[in-house]
Amino acid sequence: MTTTAPDTPAAESPKPEELTDHQIRRLRLASGWARFLSVIGFIATGLMALWFVGMTVARLVRGPGAGVSPLAAVFAPLLVALAGVCGASILLWSYGRNIVSFFSHGEPALQRAFRSLRHFVKLWTLVLALMTALKIVAVVGRML
Repeated sequence: MTTTAPDTPAAESPKPEELTDHQIRRLRLASGWARFLSVIGFIATGLMALWFVGMTVARLVRGPGAGVSPLAAVFAPLLVALAGVCGASILLWSYGRNIVSFFSHGEPALQRAFRSLRHFVKLWTLVLALMTALKIVAVVGRML
């Protein structure tokens, strides 16, 4: 077993590279667009929620046998989309906020920003996969 001398660090973390002016401008631009798109996403979430409530009320008023497709086939994709857009908006807002925080507080905020961006991509991949699966189930259900 090897030991290190007390005056030498066991493992030094590499210093982060300095960002160029072009990279800083691009990060600021990306931050602004992320926050703008997240606000649009929050508005879309609110509109989709209102539409969902309207569809639910219309379904309840018409009652069963009104020629409307089954409840799960109508509402499942809408709920997946609603959760996906809301979650994506939260993650984009977090990305934009952490980029701004990076310029005032330093490195840990940049790591949080890119973690939010990574989670955004994972979430949106999952939402698209679920929406595709629900669409395939609906098409196969109509064929039977």
